Amino acid sequence: MENKATAARQDAKTPRAVMPGDFLATMHYIVDAYTRTANATLKPLGITIAMAGALSAIDELPGGRASMKQLERLRHTSQSVTLGLVNRLEKRGLVLTYGDPNDARVKIAAITDEGRRILREARLVTVPCVKRMLSGLASGEHLELEHLLDKVWDGMNQ
Repeated sequence: MENKATAARQDAKTPRAVMPGDFLATMHYIVDAYTRTANATLKPLGITIAMAGALSAIDELPGGRASMKQLERLRHTSQSVTLGLVNRLEKRGLVLTYGDPNDARVKIAAITDEGRRILREARLVTVPCVKRMLSGLASGEHLELEHLLDKVWDGMNQ
């Protein structure tokens, strides 16, 4: 028997992955839908969810600074994607970049005060997106889902 999500994807003519019921395809659709909703919500701030994630990663490191390599690892993105994100953040005045004084090959991104302000706003305005995404879960099920996803992640990293 089909659930509402499967029926909705099929009604929307969303292409299915290799096999019906493939949970990876469902995860992809969830992430895609969240990304679209979050990006629309963040548009007035002039950033995307990927840019907000990069800002957050930089802000959480000591001194609010990250090398491009650190950011690549933290965000699980390629060098070109990371550089593109940082360039867009720098154009908006949300980060400053400079060469590492100890190693000229290393580029550092540091969050600015404006970057911190935008990040605070982004965190506030995306809360409803997360609540909407989890609205179909009963009380406590989001913790169970988080636990299960942690187990899947751990399994991928063995």
